[in-house]
Amino acid sequence: MTSSQVPSSKKNAIVCLVRGKKNLSDYDELIERNLSLQRNFSGFSDCDNLIFHEGNITSEQQSYVKDASPNSAFVTLPDKCFSKKHADRFLPYENTWRLGYKHMCRFFSVEIYPLLEEYQYYWRLDDDCFLHGELNFDPFEKLADSDCLYGYVREKIEGHKLTRETLPEFSRKYLEAVHPEKVNDVDVSALNYYNNFHVSSVAFWSRPEVVNFLGSVDESGGIYKYRWGDSTIQAIAVRMFSEPEQRMKFEEVRYEHRSHNWKSY
Repeated sequence: MTSSQVPSSKKNAIVCLVRGKKNLSDYDELIERNLSLQRNFSGFSDCDNLIFHEGNITSEQQSYVKDASPNSAFVTLPDKCFSKKHADRFLPYENTWRLGYKHMCRFFSVEIYPLLEEYQYYWRLDDDCFLHGELNFDPFEKLADSDCLYGYVREKIEGHKLTRETLPEFSRKYLEAVHPEKVNDVDVSALNYYNNFHVSSVAFWSRPEVVNFLGSVDESGGIYKYRWGDSTIQAIAVRMFSEPEQRMKFEEVRYEHRSHNWKSY
């Protein structure tokens, strides 16, 4: 199997996106993340732990991570991901936030789902996120047993002003044009899910109506022009095309998002 092929032998996947780094020790946080899963999630060894990257993590660096946390599979992204050529279609940008961040938003908003088509559920846990305390449930089984499509730990209002001003308006107009029957029933506000930790059905994201909405978001250029965040795009899509009872809040999870200095406990 090459590094660009996604393992497909297991039913569920845990995913993160990692930048290539200079020194081996720069990957210690990723190793800590992996080990926190190994310690605290009894089903970890039954999942594929997919570490997506741009092809700039060397064989030596991959071995360093795998030696310390063996259940790790590095997956090189297709060339179309993180495409400057695609981004430049939407120049000039009205928000000059760094391009790499916008590429990441596009990846988690649009591009990741076809890469996961062999899986039933996926769990995003970023490389700077850690479980602190044993999970007393399997999040994949909990969603499946409840016929839920999306599980999360926190709701918050989008902090980026330009996103708040433009993405809800785009989404409202999309509903009026494509799904007018939903206009009065769907919350297209900037309320989002803190999606660096979320679990979801892969099949949900391949539904034609969901693919069409995300494609329209992508083609609008809003991710690059206005820095629309993946958490708010994803939350609006979830509310558009699922029922409230198909969403689950994981109240009891103890985890940390270190770069944001936030803990769930």
